[in-house]
Amino acid sequence: MLFKKNDSAAIKERANAALAKLQRDSQAMSMLRSRLESKVNSNSQDQDLVKMLELARHGEQILNGLSEKITAVRFLEEFVMIMDSAAGSVNEIRGDIEYMIPIAEKALQEIHDTVSKISGQSYTMEDKSALDIQQNIIDEAVRAAATTTVAVPDLAAIVKPAKKELEAELA
Repeated sequence: MLFKKNDSAAIKERANAALAKLQRDSQAMSMLRSRLESKVNSNSQDQDLVKMLELARHGEQILNGLSEKITAVRFLEEFVMIMDSAAGSVNEIRGDIEYMIPIAEKALQEIHDTVSKISGQSYTMEDKSALDIQQNIIDEAVRAAATTTVAVPDLAAIVKPAKKELEAELA
């Protein structure tokens, strides 16, 4: 990793100090350039002053370029820290999902076993897709609801639209 969390404060401090110094140097160079320009305007025959003025202009450009690069490094450092934080969040979620998958599989197996016991049918879940298993569970639940004497809401009307949505999402 380019920047470590422990070094972020030190990097920010160094970048801020370097940027402040470059800005001060750039201002000093700008003042020198202004003084040289007024000298050259009053005495344009002096070739040494003209050369110094050109050097001051180039120096000012270099300092401004360095200032821009340090600013870019500061933004890069901030970007890296944000991305590192996002990666940490994703890792936390991944762990939660990995933890929840076996629990969900166990719950699905318990639902399957319960529906099988209620309907009196037994079938294995091997070599069946998740949609086939879900369809079998839904069919058994509907058959079990149809054979009971207790008033049960129409499960088919409730479950089948949800099944269609799931199939659409998986397609």
